[in-house]
Amino acid sequence: MHYSVPKKIRNISIFALIMTALLMCMCVRADEDNHQYTIKTVPADYAIQTDVTLTGSGTGYHAKILVCTATAATSFGIQFDQHAAAPYTGKAAFMVENIRSNYAGGQSYSWVGQTALGLKSNLMLGFQKRTGTINLYVNGYQVASVRNPNLRNKQVYMRVEASARKKGDSVTASFENIKLKRNGKYKKNYKWKNRIFNTGKGLKANIVKFTKKTKNIVISGKLGGISSGADWDSAYEQVSGIVQFVE
Repeated sequence: MHYSVPKKIRNISIFALIMTALLMCMCVRADEDNHQYTIKTVPADYAIQTDVTLTGSGTGYHAKILVCTATAATSFGIQFDQHAAAPYTGKAAFMVENIRSNYAGGQSYSWVGQTALGLKSNLMLGFQKRTGTINLYVNGYQVASVRNPNLRNKQVYMRVEASARKKGDSVTASFENIKLKRNGKYKKNYKWKNRIFNTGKGLKANIVKFTKKTKNIVISGKLGGISSGADWDSAYEQVSGIVQFVE
């Protein structure tokens, strides 16, 4: 049996087909714009890229890469925190810290998705000096962008860092295949120096495998040296193991 389609319905159907085609084109274009970047191609004056794996025990622990001065910093990493805001409470998540200053109200925090403890993730941070823009990437794809005016046009340093939340918490943060860009250029064989700042008692950085071939660092240990009532918010200068890269 055959049915004739009323003109009004035919017009609606044609309109729907046109809209569907336009949406498909938009989706394709969005996919084309979703570039996968590497340390060589990322638009940045300074950049750090590394494979990060986080494990630990206790109430909280964190592995991150960052760009900083003595008074301001922006970091990107993996954090586990039993006291994090929902829906990330007691879960591993990618976290952005934008520290404009250490004064009250000078810090902002955001999360850009969940991950898993023990899962290796390729993280990258790209800093644009003129604007103070920091773009953040997981497995080469941009997931966030922030600005820190207190880093703009300043001499900055790149670091890897691991932290534990409270006394007795432990952390193991592995940073493998570390790559660094300076002055807009990545030089594979550039010989970076490093400085270790173990601010948290019990946390130590192992740089034995940070060689010309491997570029690996592990920061691990059980946090001590702070009171049982303190944590990484109230005693932030006493909870970390840090390696800073020097030109």
